[in-house]
Amino acid sequence: MGQYSVKSAYVHIQNTKVSPSSADDSGFWKKLWKLKIPSKIKNFFWRATSGFLPTKDLLRTRKVNVNELCPICNEAPKTVMHALVSCNFADQCHNLADTTFSSSAQINYNTFAGFISSDDGNEQWHLPPDNSVKINVDATIFEDPRRYSYNFLTRDHSGFLVEAISKCSPGRVTPEFVEALGIREALSWTKMKGYRNVVVETDCL
Repeated sequence: MGQYSVKSAYVHIQNTKVSPSSADDSGFWKKLWKLKIPSKIKNFFWRATSGFLPTKDLLRTRKVNVNELCPICNEAPKTVMHALVSCNFADQCHNLADTTFSSSAQINYNTFAGFISSDDGNEQWHLPPDNSVKINVDATIFEDPRRYSYNFLTRDHSGFLVEAISKCSPGRVTPEFVEALGIREALSWTKMKGYRNVVVETDCL
């Protein structure tokens, strides 16, 4: 008997197949599993690079009768590459986040390798004081169509997720307005939940 995990499943798959890039894959996955990010994100990376995301093209190969077009842009089949890279909506998200993806014909470990480093984001985030929560607020403006959204994530003094809120609305606004709106809604949330000791962080100068 043993213990099952996403990592053990991946190791088993890698040990039972031969890939010309297996040496590079090995180093990539070792770094990925060590990152201080939620396990569901690591699992998502693994599923994307392994072709296990339930995209429409995959469903059709398994005889599921679905329309293969992307429901967001209706311009191309919804493959993993399209959903994460080439769809107009995905491209807008990358531009707003100032990230880039590989332009290779398929999603593989190289697609995500640029995001894997020893400086994994969590190293720059500091725990709030004991018996308090920290709320990180972020805002986004979409040009086409005109929309804006704010998001905030609450974690306790141990770093565990308390709650995440996201809201998207139509309209033309300034970045400062959306950031301020997000902070206001975060503070309203803390009042509703009864929190007294709160740290609020935003990356908006």
